[in-house]
Amino acid sequence: MKRVIKLHFSPNGGTKAAVDGVAAGFAAKKIVEIDMTVPANRNMDWTFEESDLVLAGMPVYSGRLPAISAEIFKKLEGNQAKTIAIASYGNRHYDDALLELTNELSNKGFRVVAAGAVVAEHCLETSVAANRPDVNDQAKLQEIAGQVKAKLEAGNNQQPEVYGNMPYKELKATPTPTGNDTCDQCGLCAKNCPTEAIDFSDGRMTDPELCIYCARCINICPKGARSTEKLAGTKQWLIENCGERREMEWFL
Repeated sequence: MKRVIKLHFSPNGGTKAAVDGVAAGFAAKKIVEIDMTVPANRNMDWTFEESDLVLAGMPVYSGRLPAISAEIFKKLEGNQAKTIAIASYGNRHYDDALLELTNELSNKGFRVVAAGAVVAEHCLETSVAANRPDVNDQAKLQEIAGQVKAKLEAGNNQQPEVYGNMPYKELKATPTPTGNDTCDQCGLCAKNCPTEAIDFSDGRMTDPELCIYCARCINICPKGARSTEKLAGTKQWLIENCGERREMEWFL
């Protein structure tokens, strides 16, 4: 392979950590990172080569890829680049998201040779799968990289069958987070919103048409001023039902 390319959309860092873990197992001389969390990168066209190995990571929201994924895939041309599809999810389940990711990558000309669902800290309730992928996960990710490398060296470029159903489960409409009276208009949420859904002139307001509820604004707010009270029940359900450790699943 000529290049290892880390391609990811990772508002809260869990997907990037999973992609980084796999990349570490390849120890390639040339590693390129394309962070699709940055809006400017989503406005560029990206063309890959058959000699590339692409590590394509996306987060899972309610069992699907985020709505913005369509915007991301539109800018990609795979040209049969060998690809590892990585979906990160918050310890509940990844449902149809990994199948959706492999299908979308294939539709854009990528040759998916492996796919994995990796547990990452839940964006809505960070006590669930806290600090994952952890040290044990990172060791497993490097081990998986070795298995993929052996598969490719054996000349096996076959796409694996992955878990998921079609038609995919319906994308849920999620309440939009807003700022409360403790918001001091620092602008940190607006600056870091991956979909530019927050108005710099009034950080308490979020455009529901642009918001994908990645919860980045909630997690980075130094005042704890942003939340969605309507999801309090969901957070409690996650705490009560998703505390048991799940392990990553890979399809080679």
